[in-house]
Amino acid sequence: MTDKPEGTRFFSRSLIPIAIIYFALFFDFFLQEGMVIVRPVITSYHGWEKEYLTSTLAIGKFVMMACCPIIAYMSSKVAAHHIFVFGLVCLILCTIASAFSTSYAVFALARVAHGISSPSMMLSGMAILTHLSEKTSRGKYASYGYSGIAHGLLLAPFCLGGLLRGLGQAWAFILVGCLIGANTLAAVVHFYNVPMFWDKATKSTKKEEDDNISTSSFHPITGRDVVSLLRIILSNPRMITAVSSCFLVGLSIGANESVLPDILHEFEHAPYYLSEMQIQLIWTAGSVSYTIFAVLSGYFADRISPLKLVIGGMVAFVVTYALMAVTCSSLGGIIAFIALTGGLTSFLDVAAYPLIASVVDTADIPNAYVIGYSIEYCLEQGAYAIGQYAGEPLYEAAGESLAPVAWMVAGVDGSLLALGLFVCFVYPADRFVRDTTTKTKDITEEPKVVIHEQL
Repeated sequence: MTDKPEGTRFFSRSLIPIAIIYFALFFDFFLQEGMVIVRPVITSYHGWEKEYLTSTLAIGKFVMMACCPIIAYMSSKVAAHHIFVFGLVCLILCTIASAFSTSYAVFALARVAHGISSPSMMLSGMAILTHLSEKTSRGKYASYGYSGIAHGLLLAPFCLGGLLRGLGQAWAFILVGCLIGANTLAAVVHFYNVPMFWDKATKSTKKEEDDNISTSSFHPITGRDVVSLLRIILSNPRMITAVSSCFLVGLSIGANESVLPDILHEFEHAPYYLSEMQIQLIWTAGSVSYTIFAVLSGYFADRISPLKLVIGGMVAFVVTYALMAVTCSSLGGIIAFIALTGGLTSFLDVAAYPLIASVVDTADIPNAYVIGYSIEYCLEQGAYAIGQYAGEPLYEAAGESLAPVAWMVAGVDGSLLALGLFVCFVYPADRFVRDTTTKTKDITEEPKVVIHEQL
């Protein structure tokens, strides 16, 4: 009897790294979103200034941006699973510092640790998932990671707030840290093939050893390969389109989070009289939509085309934000807008990874996905910070009108869409990627022709 193909064997060893990466990204974004939600609770508990705490939270975003090129460089020296485990350890340190932070300084240190851990786990984790998948299933594997992100965003507003109210700051973060510690232990055992007590009872088969190699042998790449890869990445229209879409997502969602929560709080008064819990439920409409579309995005990316999905998502973003001021004029419109942008974000996030991976593949450099993904992640985080800082001043300067915010986001998004369409269809990717096979063939055949003529 022959074994079933890997894709049809549900309980296979490849599920172990998928589960480890899923829970790592779950807790990463659980803490990111949770800290935004519980900020008022921590502010009132310690008597801190809201503005100072907001600036302290922003430290994490800037550290994430700064770490992306460092992680890209380290991927040429250190294998991806080492970077991933390092990120998990930093996330544990973040929870410890958050548990005992009684000053801005300790709270800032917690955000620095989180800023280091998030890109470390995100970039290396998605690179490992790409390494595990076939070219025709990259969208599906990317959706595994983004499902963890979506579920973390979805549960954070209720779970972390409930833990803080029920257990207090210290024990709430200690509990989360213990769960992250368990996932870290699982990562160490799997990626480093640590022998456990049950391994002595059974002898590993050849197939099990091959499975171990396929999931944990992520070798570093050389510095010369990094230069070659960057040259290809920076001249490939598919990569330009992918990073343009990621910048679009970061700017749009950053602008969302800077103004829409304040607008929702205005509905606490007549005629709606919304409670804080109801406002949180409305805000999670984006996370629910993100969760649903994370799975669909992987399916469509594999069966249609990640490039077509990215272009379509960018078009939808431009139209959505062009109508932002009109759509968000009522409570129902705001809910629909939050849900729609959450779903579109999922489409672009998931589709961007197989699109970037297809560009990295043209370099024929094994395990080089971290470098391509670091460019995407850095630009998305930077655009998010720009959107967050620009949205609220524009909204307040216009007398609490969303029109300037909508014009800014729609204008930038439209420019990025035009850039993507231009480089993909006016100058297609084939013109930028050199056919190294043909070139090598010409070089090897030329001396033969010369020798023949001389004879």
